[in-house]
Amino acid sequence: MTESFTGGPSAASLSMRAAAAVASAVVRAARQLLTDLERGRRIDAAVLRGAMEAAFGASDATGAWNWKIAYDACEVATVLFLRKFGSAIRGKAGSPAAMLPMLTKIANCLPTLAGWNYMVRLYRPRDEILSGKWKFPEAKAVN
Repeated sequence: MTESFTGGPSAASLSMRAAAAVASAVVRAARQLLTDLERGRRIDAAVLRGAMEAAFGASDATGAWNWKIAYDACEVATVLFLRKFGSAIRGKAGSPAAMLPMLTKIANCLPTLAGWNYMVRLYRPRDEILSGKWKFPEAKAVN
């Protein structure tokens, strides 16, 4: 453990422990959600809330977790599912194109926000994006 000059644990080590506790709880929630994915059950808000409350030991109203973290748990559950069944899916499909309907079934089990939405994950965003100078285009329906 990192010690500060006052002899107690430093803020950095406390925040690392807090992050580790959150990560551990997210994985616990993801493992619970994995059982639903394995059975082809849809993960709705009630199921997701139940998994998060069980993993964190408290509700989102207490501040123990938020819905962004809950959606992260869904992503982790998807990764766990693909690690467990990805080879079998690939073998059964025979081609990448034949895998798409199978993967779509999995994606359709996951919760989404009401209405039109899309998500963009940026790993090294440019300054224009960080400053808000450049905005993503609005999503439009395609006929």
